[in-house]
Amino acid sequence: MLSLTPSNNQRNPWYGDYWQEVHGCLLPHNQHHPQSTSAHDDQPAISHASVCPAGLRLTHLGYEQDSKIQFVVDAVYAFAHAISALQRDVCGNASTAAGRRPVYGACPQLLSYDGGDFYTKYLLNVSFLGKTHLFIIFWFVFGLGFDGTRE
Repeated sequence: MLSLTPSNNQRNPWYGDYWQEVHGCLLPHNQHHPQSTSAHDDQPAISHASVCPAGLRLTHLGYEQDSKIQFVVDAVYAFAHAISALQRDVCGNASTAAGRRPVYGACPQLLSYDGGDFYTKYLLNVSFLGKTHLFIIFWFVFGLGFDGTRE
């Protein structure tokens, strides 16, 4: 996060607005249109015309990312991988087996899928390399709960 700037973070369309708000300056492309710098109608736009310096970084503000945020990111990725596998199994295979194109997005079967089944068949079977650079995998012994007692 500390290395991100509006010029190297093109994938996030709101990062420029965040940058201007946090630093209290305008990015060069907004210099002549200060009224367009506020992402929210209830927040006033930056009214002064000072342009953000080229070498500006979040470290200049004393920004420090919470050390546990990477675990939140890994948790979100775990759900994303599980939902993707569920969607592929429930929506994609059913449509291709019937000779139609795969379904993208949420099919009706996905919307009514049992949460407990999703947990045991998909979420507990997720594995990937996480943002912590650790291999994320859930260990679950069938017949035993996570507390070690029999289910």
